Amino acid sequence: MKIGVMLRDALRRLLGRPLTIGYPLKPERPATPRGYRGMIAYDWETCIGCMLCLKVCPSGAVSVADRRKVTFDVGRCIFCGQCAEICPVGAVRLTSEFEMVAVDRSAYRVGPRW
Repeated sequence: MKIGVMLRDALRRLLGRPLTIGYPLKPERPATPRGYRGMIAYDWETCIGCMLCLKVCPSGAVSVADRRKVTFDVGRCIFCGQCAEICPVGAVRLTSEFEMVAVDRSAYRVGPRW
């Protein structure tokens, strides 16, 4: 590659519009792409307690709670989506939520609310 071509490309990128968005500083929320696997949503009332999500989770993010219900540790989750795929009643799904910031680690637990 010649120096002139490299210099022209560098100047065009330097003086052109930015390719990224300033999300945290700007109020508009960026759109998530179709099929994005974000935060886990668990409907404990729909859950039948089959424990298939517990068996299929590769990261061990699913644990047993009371009354044959499960709890998801989002801090350990790798967002592979296998739990949502195997759930026969659709009690587990992955949302498009990507803001998962918390001070306390217990805030990353998703499970039944008794």
